Amino acid sequence: MTMDEKWQSSIDKARRADEMIEKERLRNLRLISKREDLRFELSSTRGLMVAPVIRRHIGFDNRILSLDIFHVPPGGHGEAQRNPEALMHVLNGHGYSIINDERVEWERGDTLHIKPGYWNQHFNISDEEPANFLWATNEPLINYVQPMPVVPKGDTYSDPPEDYVPPHPFGYEQKPIEMVGGEKWMSIVELRRRERVAGQEQHIRDARTIMRGRDVQLERSVHKGDFIVGIADQGHGFANQVVRMHLQQLPPESHTETHKHDEAIIYVLQGKGYSLMDGVRYEWQEGDTIFVPTAVWHQHWNPQKDSTTQHIAITQIPLQEFLAEHNVLEVRHDGDFTEPPSDYVPLFPWDLRK
Repeated sequence: MTMDEKWQSSIDKARRADEMIEKERLRNLRLISKREDLRFELSSTRGLMVAPVIRRHIGFDNRILSLDIFHVPPGGHGEAQRNPEALMHVLNGHGYSIINDERVEWERGDTLHIKPGYWNQHFNISDEEPANFLWATNEPLINYVQPMPVVPKGDTYSDPPEDYVPPHPFGYEQKPIEMVGGEKWMSIVELRRRERVAGQEQHIRDARTIMRGRDVQLERSVHKGDFIVGIADQGHGFANQVVRMHLQQLPPESHTETHKHDEAIIYVLQGKGYSLMDGVRYEWQEGDTIFVPTAVWHQHWNPQKDSTTQHIAITQIPLQEFLAEHNVLEVRHDGDFTEPPSDYVPLFPWDLRK
């Protein structure tokens, strides 16, 4: 047995096995949604029609992000709804949205941040032309995590006298219990949490709601070879927490550098081209959508001689920044550790007290 094999826990073995399973799983994933396969359905938000684009039930393994296209018939509008964070990019049409009682006018090329929990309702003001918009959300993440604050049931609980002093958990002197925030059953932990939540809610309220298409200005991209602009990004005053949206443009006969990142969705706005993902070529055109799984090497190409390609990239960069970019265990393996005796037996804390 080698030194590396000796110092390997069941956690390490399971992690390596999961990595092998993940690599095999990626080979069989659906990675592109072709426009000819899209179909509109009646939406549960009555008055709107929806075409699922990147969803688990149509064969994608998206775990953080989802994408749909919503359709508003001429002169129509949908019921008001509220939902997890969403980004809405207008593909065509003119209209407005009522977002928490604020009216926001929109047209082709505009992008709106639908803030989490905000009531939103969408109207098409044209009597002749329908409106279509992309709807990107973090719904898969929310469905998996199921975030829920503490909810008291309102039944009985033990209520020790106010002068009761519990023993210190580590045997030191315990100070008398004092009121926190003017409430008997309140802690600094909960009080500070409420303050953070209130501050975050205020930040979201004050943040930007819409990026007008006419205000978009391209810049060079870190991908190299293409141009980029954030159309729903914290850098432009938005307070998006999980989902980010930016537009990228490839000049004629150009391609990006090969790169990889977290899960992403790429909707093709204009042109024809192809992407290489782990060496496999995927052709695309306007209306197609590419699903890029986490850590898959990929590269985008525009082979056209006389025209640019444009696509919208939907990413989870705000979440990535919050979780920090170093997302894997890394050990130096430089030999700087203490080797215990071969007959050493580790004990749990409760066994040490026997």
